[in-house]
Amino acid sequence: MGNVSMSPALDTISKRVQFMAENYPDKELFVFYQDGNRDVYTAERMFLLAGKFANRLRHQYGFQRNDIIANTLPNSPERLITDLGITLAGCVCMNGQVLLADGSDFFQSSKNSRCRGVVLRPEEEVAAWRLLKSYVTGDISSIVTELSCVKAPDMTTAILVSRKSNRLRKPLLE
Repeated sequence: MGNVSMSPALDTISKRVQFMAENYPDKELFVFYQDGNRDVYTAERMFLLAGKFANRLRHQYGFQRNDIIANTLPNSPERLITDLGITLAGCVCMNGQVLLADGSDFFQSSKNSRCRGVVLRPEEEVAAWRLLKSYVTGDISSIVTELSCVKAPDMTTAILVSRKSNRLRKPLLE
């Protein structure tokens, strides 16, 4: 695999991940540990999950190539899959970490970049959710919902990702 890194045919993340999935499907690329359990993400598993998310972004949620999508998820399997899915969809992933209590840093970055969407974990202990939930104008029980915020006028879509399921929303990694 030494020549893979030098190949001009593999000059993007998308191409490299697809190459890995096709040629080394069982290669462990990421390993997460939670509650003593080892959760392995092989090249094939990562590519399939991220590809499903990318397909939804483009064909169900209405995102287009070069759209900016803020990702507020913490480091987790869901963050890995959504970041890669955003990239595979041809969109641009923006780190959506909220550092200031009033969220002014997040809103300024979102406005300046003309961010169109945000990936959120809809749980009360999550700072980004507490900041943005009052701007959600659509149904929070679905995976994708509308958002309206004067502080970031281009941001009109929220993608709600959770490990918990409800009757309309399944966990992202299923």
